[in-house]
Amino acid sequence: MMQATIIGAIAARISKTTTIATRHYSPGPSHSGSNGPGRWLMLKLDHYFARSMDRFIAVSDHVKSELLAWGVPSRSVELIHNGIDVKSFDEQKGGDGTGPIDRIIDRLAIGMIGSLTKRKGHQLLLESFEIVLAMVPNVELFIVGDGPERSNLESFSAERGIAEHVKFLGFRNDVASILSGLDLYVHTA
Repeated sequence: MMQATIIGAIAARISKTTTIATRHYSPGPSHSGSNGPGRWLMLKLDHYFARSMDRFIAVSDHVKSELLAWGVPSRSVELIHNGIDVKSFDEQKGGDGTGPIDRIIDRLAIGMIGSLTKRKGHQLLLESFEIVLAMVPNVELFIVGDGPERSNLESFSAERGIAEHVKFLGFRNDVASILSGLDLYVHTA
């Protein structure tokens, strides 16, 4: 989050503490709320304070390049790729009735995993799913995660008449088996 970089840098200056930050993404409109003057100011502040961090961990080559382009010294940027053990997905039982999402031949299973907060875009997902459901009646949407927007999203699903096709699975530790049961994974954040 841009705000975390800004607030963290200010707090570190006040307390004279070493700063280490991780950058997981390239800032987009959803990270500052708009494309207007407020976004421009947040980006400028983010770039300024990013240069004052003692160390930055970038999770991709693209993010590292972006930090260097902002003027963060190369000696301060460490690249540590996000790691996912893909073997754990191969070991999952997909479609044999043992997983949280059973594979059904004539049904399309779509899913999203993430905290249920506004910035993740679940309402957009539900609006889009309503359109898909009108074209493909044998489809289900699995939403994995929990958060402050859960009841609003459940209500929205009911109001739009899609609730019987939308499954809110809550927080789960068996993400690999859930992904193994999906035909399509989407992420609207």
